[in-house]
Amino acid sequence: MSLIHDVGTSALAAIVETVLAHSGIGTASSDDVDLTVMLSLGESARGTFATASRYRLDHLPVVIDEERIRIGPFVQPSQTPCMQCYDRHRTDWDSAWPALATQFGHPTHTIPTPAAVCATTLYVAAAEIAANVIAHCDGHTPPTTGHLVAIGPGHDERTDWPVNFHPACGCALLHVA
Repeated sequence: MSLIHDVGTSALAAIVETVLAHSGIGTASSDDVDLTVMLSLGESARGTFATASRYRLDHLPVVIDEERIRIGPFVQPSQTPCMQCYDRHRTDWDSAWPALATQFGHPTHTIPTPAAVCATTLYVAAAEIAANVIAHCDGHTPPTTGHLVAIGPGHDERTDWPVNFHPACGCALLHVA
């Protein structure tokens, strides 16, 4: 399992690594991993997820978005809905989403700073991320497979919503094949 993160998510990454270490799961940076957890402050470039899917690498996107931490969907390429499914569903109800998506992951002129997320919210999100990783390692279906979870702004605030296969996404075709 590998854990990649940017400067703005380093505190969350450290907590996740600690929780996983207590569970007996280490993180690696080698090419021989079967799961990558991708932490980002703001939306990641969509090419990152496309590359992971192309190499059939299970991945879990985690986004710190202002005061919330969005986890999921847990993607198992050609078996579960992917980030492109999420983007296409989002576009169905927000016509500006594609214009925004082209900007994801591009550096701004400001230096990224750690997110101002409540410490207890970071820990709750780290536990949710770890639950997904542990389920994956144990051969079970991770909790965010086919849906997203948003934690925050308070540690006890949680929103869940489904992410289904989108009929216009290629991963849906791979799923039925």
